[in-house]
Amino acid sequence: MNIFNLLAQDEYRQQRTSRFIVEGALFQLILSFIMIALYLNTEIKPLILLAIPVFFFLIYIVLRYIISGIEYSEVFSKDEYMQMKKRNIFRSIGFAIVFAVMMILVKSSIFESIAVAFIAGVLWLIMDTISLSKSYRKNQEL
Repeated sequence: MNIFNLLAQDEYRQQRTSRFIVEGALFQLILSFIMIALYLNTEIKPLILLAIPVFFFLIYIVLRYIISGIEYSEVFSKDEYMQMKKRNIFRSIGFAIVFAVMMILVKSSIFESIAVAFIAGVLWLIMDTISLSKSYRKNQEL
């Protein structure tokens, strides 16, 4: 199995995404060595030191992908931009509703479940909006 089968079908997006993954892996490697040095010289729990590079890796890849503006390569006109913006709003609301229902089924506190789902939906919408606007601006420049 090839890792590129999991990525987009567009060759440019595959190359950019794989570049982000490699960059994140290098940063993770450097951070891991720093965390080993911290472990040897401090009393910080090892689990925390192990989690920091992993979370940095994941956050780095997501942020680079969002800011790069390669997700919405087919959005060129203002109408397409507005249509995708509406679609992203409905997708975020749908995600928040499904997430809230799942959280309510798992947790007992309805308020916490709805609050976490609302925050997750808002973050999803913000990420999609940033990615869409970056892609639209990048496509306008082409």
